[in-house]
Amino acid sequence: MPSILLPRRLEVICDLVPSGALIADIGTDHAHLPISLIQSSKCTNAFACDIVDGPLAAAKKNISAHKLDDKIEVIKSDGLENVVSRKPDCIVIAGMGGETIRDILSATDYPVLSGSTLILQPMTHSELLREHLIKRGFSIHDERVVKEQNRFYVIIKAQFKAEQKHYFNFANAVYELGGISAKTLDAGKEYLIWRQKLAEKTIAQIKKSASENPSLLEHHEKVLFETEQRLLKN
Repeated sequence: MPSILLPRRLEVICDLVPSGALIADIGTDHAHLPISLIQSSKCTNAFACDIVDGPLAAAKKNISAHKLDDKIEVIKSDGLENVVSRKPDCIVIAGMGGETIRDILSATDYPVLSGSTLILQPMTHSELLREHLIKRGFSIHDERVVKEQNRFYVIIKAQFKAEQKHYFNFANAVYELGGISAKTLDAGKEYLIWRQKLAEKTIAQIKKSASENPSLLEHHEKVLFETEQRLLKN
């Protein structure tokens, strides 16, 4: 069977996975990510994990079709619950809401105690996920932005270390924007322009509201200002 062809979003996730890592793909769906990582020889073994029987059956079928049953173990697990005993050193959680990813990471001390690399791709609320990571002491090592079919996907690489140190030194709007700049691959500038327009629209809506919220208005004005500053540094 030919190699798996991944969408750009999953290609970038693969790029961020450390070579030789033992990965756990949480919410694996059809197991395309672990299959690709094994096929490319970037990883030698992996865990394909999901809580729903349908995706697990699809994952098993795909893994068998690619003759990788001895390389990829399929695990039924609620988040990391049945995975930590296998001791993965890279955890991928992609395609879920930022709140859900945050809750999965919060449900166990394993991501902290193991120092595993985290590759996270929230569909929504990346700010809540960054807030959790930063407040819990994780270091954010890298971020990428991918645009597919007019939708932006933020991908975050993080790890818990004794000394917290991020790849960026921005002081403002770090929960909302992380370290994303106009030079962030693949679509940092486009993403910031989109965030700029979104902030402008939100500010206008707040100002028109009969019950204008000053603190909410101030928050979005700060995000807008920081977004504009980052675009100017292009």
